[in-house]
Amino acid sequence: MSEMIEGYRLSPQQKYLWSLQQDDSNFSYKTQCAMLIEGELKVRILESALQKVVDRNEILRTSFHCLSGMTIPLQVINECSVEIAKLDLSNLDSSQQQDKIEELFEECRRSPLSFDQDILWHFCLIKLSPTQHLLLISVPTLCADRITMRNLVQEIGRAYNKCWRDEEFSEEPIQYADIAEWQNELIEEGGTASSYWDNYNSELINLKLPLENKLADNSSSQLQVIAEIIDSNLTTKLQAIAQEYETAIGTFLLTCWLILLARLTGESTLIIGTEFDGRNYEELEPALGLFAKSLPLHGHCEGNLKFGELIEQVNTSVNEASKWQDYFVGWTEKPVIGFDFAEDFGKISIGGLQFSIYQQFIYLDRFKLKLSCLQKENYLVTEFYYDANLYSSSDIQGISDYFQILLAEIAQESNAEIASYNILGDRERQQLLVEFNQTQIDYAEIKCIHKLFEEQAELNPDRLAVIFEDNSLTYRELNTRANQLAHSLQNLGITPDKLVGIYLERSHDIILAILGILKAGGAYIPLDPGLPTEALNLRLEDSNISIILTQKQLLETLPKSAANVLCLDADWEEIASNSPDNPTSNVTPENLAYVLF
Repeated sequence: MSEMIEGYRLSPQQKYLWSLQQDDSNFSYKTQCAMLIEGELKVRILESALQKVVDRNEILRTSFHCLSGMTIPLQVINECSVEIAKLDLSNLDSSQQQDKIEELFEECRRSPLSFDQDILWHFCLIKLSPTQHLLLISVPTLCADRITMRNLVQEIGRAYNKCWRDEEFSEEPIQYADIAEWQNELIEEGGTASSYWDNYNSELINLKLPLENKLADNSSSQLQVIAEIIDSNLTTKLQAIAQEYETAIGTFLLTCWLILLARLTGESTLIIGTEFDGRNYEELEPALGLFAKSLPLHGHCEGNLKFGELIEQVNTSVNEASKWQDYFVGWTEKPVIGFDFAEDFGKISIGGLQFSIYQQFIYLDRFKLKLSCLQKENYLVTEFYYDANLYSSSDIQGISDYFQILLAEIAQESNAEIASYNILGDRERQQLLVEFNQTQIDYAEIKCIHKLFEEQAELNPDRLAVIFEDNSLTYRELNTRANQLAHSLQNLGITPDKLVGIYLERSHDIILAILGILKAGGAYIPLDPGLPTEALNLRLEDSNISIILTQKQLLETLPKSAANVLCLDADWEEIASNSPDNPTSNVTPENLAYVLF
């Protein structure tokens, strides 16, 4: 008898997130919320309220099942009883309580998921004091987004009041499985509406910050966060400027983020993942489930644009994206740089208690870096989520500082040319304009240039060392490749004072070749591919070169000689099999470094 399951199709956004989860199986895509309950809580009534909420909303008792041969599961709705873990932290001070809450959040975030278990929602009630409790809620993002958590807090509050008064709900909620089916039909019948996003995907710019670690293993995200508070005075000024431009504070902050990214990357045209709530219709606003998605948003940040012109452009893009968000089915390239904005909905008072969101975390898409802004009552919070595989905490702290400085600059002059805004602090400006120009250095000992380079590679491995057109190498990457080339040259007999020819077109390969030769102990002689054949022959005969470094496309124009030829492109796989460690040689500053004709 064949195996059977009864279930419903995933929504388009669930399908996309499912595929992400399979590609990044070591990381759990979760939504977490700490709900603060203030007042004299009756735990038994809360337990009854949670059971009532779970009974009313199918997505809270949905699991995901695949039969053999299926790559996309079905949503299966179960009957289940709610279990609440309980923890008493009332004997700890507030600092110890916060540390324990963070520990529980992190532990739950990293715990593996089993999507086919009957209930995927995890509840833990923490007692902070007789009149303060936290309800920690954790669930796969397949089932919930930020607004779902807001709606859930309100739903739990209403259910608590109903149970306290022994009343029943009169209305039935809209169920997510029904919405998912409608969304699938919308995509299938989309026609020209679905093609709106084609240009965004085909033109997608994979933004790379100069400080990215390109050698990192990015198979699984290592998520970290750095948070800062924007004080009430600056927040008030920014809100006033947003009102002057008749735009939302979220769009204002997105515009500022685009300006900073343009400055950091040197790109004037950007595409970043911007979160939209996916609730274009009034009926969807109170619903529970996954609706939010990250949409590709264009920004054209030419330096002579004024801030007002850019914010108008961004506002138009946001409105257009919101209009067509139902038809976007996911990124073709990832991870991306992102942005989201949310407003704290404050406290709701029901049944003698106050309910609010104390803390939350939503991982909706795979980002290498994302700015998440939260609007509190009279201040803003900026959270920079980043993949620790790619960035160091000090680099992200620097980006956070740049953003604060940029906001302060815009608060002072709200319609300057965007290229004129300063993003450097006083200390960095002093370094850039004064200290870095003090180039007089007393070396304790005379060192060869490749040794000085190795020291810099050790001190600043992730800084950019060389850029040529669309290609760039960090100090770590350049040093590693030069080491591999040096070992290869030594294996071919290069020792101090032996010459190696460089017959290369202008590119970063020239820097690689020079460093590799010097590290091997040899000396280089540049051979310009634009020289006449007679001039090249003269140099080859006169210099007695033993090895020539070149590129495959130049082989036909290279004069015949007795020298060994090594192609930095065609032969790189063999070169890269050598050790990445710094080589040793007997070369000294007295040895030959290069020869020019």
